[in-house]
Amino acid sequence: MWGITFADLRYRYRQFLIAVVGAGLVLAVGLLMSGLVGGFTAETDWTVGGVGAQRWVLAANSHGSIAASEVFPQADVAAIARSPGVTRAAPLVIALQQVARIGGKTRNVEVFGVQVGNIGDPP
Repeated sequence: MWGITFADLRYRYRQFLIAVVGAGLVLAVGLLMSGLVGGFTAETDWTVGGVGAQRWVLAANSHGSIAASEVFPQADVAAIARSPGVTRAAPLVIALQQVARIGGKTRNVEVFGVQVGNIGDPP
């Protein structure tokens, strides 16, 4: 029985090789996509946690982007602070990818605007 199996593999080695390479590529793409999704999740957690917050509230038309350019009124901060389970709320402004010349090189900078002594203010 084993002899027949190996003889068949020798006869169809190209088909076997194509199947093995194809399965390897499918597995590699699956692992790549899994890592990509994990990276997006980790980046969001690090961004939110980096300013000392546990959650962020975004404008309804921000389409889920943490660094969205959509804003909502300052008065909404007080309404959010009064929401059940909220212990502290503060506004945060982020200006992304403003091109600057630093030391003769073009750089992208991220500017964070925070209230002094509140969430996001460096210690």
